[in-house]
Amino acid sequence: MTLELSRRDEMVQVELGDAKIECKPYRATHYTIAKMKTLKALEGLKNQRKEELEMGVETTVPDLSDNEIYLGMYTHIFNVEVAKQVILSWDGVSLNGEPAKLTPENITRLLEDGFLQEQFIGQFMKLQKEVEAEKKS
Repeated sequence: MTLELSRRDEMVQVELGDAKIECKPYRATHYTIAKMKTLKALEGLKNQRKEELEMGVETTVPDLSDNEIYLGMYTHIFNVEVAKQVILSWDGVSLNGEPAKLTPENITRLLEDGFLQEQFIGQFMKLQKEVEAEKKS
């Protein structure tokens, strides 16, 4: 089977319910940037938790020394960071009954819902997975 490189340039369409989201094609730079931002955010959360505990404040920051919690937080933050880089436009996303502006804050707000986040990443990565599968054929 031939590996068709032009497929990597296809725009990605994601549908979440009635919302239609157009995304840039996946690139390794998206992964790298999202990974670095995620690691920085997690380090910030660790420091915040440590400082709050040292001050005797009841903290709401999860205990990232627990590997399962760390992995869950990593995945969530990473997926949001990828979305912030690749979403070009959306239609059918509203905030307080009005069309929601495409902003990093609104992307974060949309993907706070774990189900929507899984749906977004699954659909966004579908083309990349197909291209990767062609390499192995």
